[in-house]
Amino acid sequence: MALLTKEETLEEAEALWRWLAKSGNCYKYLWPGWSRLGPMLADCPLCEYSRSCRHCPLYSKWTSFSPSRCTDDGSPYRTWENSKAINARRKAAKQVADLIHVELEAIK
Repeated sequence: MALLTKEETLEEAEALWRWLAKSGNCYKYLWPGWSRLGPMLADCPLCEYSRSCRHCPLYSKWTSFSPSRCTDDGSPYRTWENSKAINARRKAAKQVADLIHVELEAIK
């Protein structure tokens, strides 16, 4: 497991979700980036960095108000995770990547 800064975490998370958006893949663990980063909590740089939903850099960006906001029904993450249709997964993954990008730009 690599120790990443907040900026590096967001960059890696965006790369993961851009890859998912492009590939339409339904498995985060297949992302080629893991070969250099190593395993991470929930196959997610953001989860690994924050170690808690409340400390996730995107916590305030999700529209839900529950403790585990990204996994709530209706969230782009949950849509990506549950969808059987490749185009729906691509669209949801792009929404997650775009959300990460906004946060990344805000800290630069």
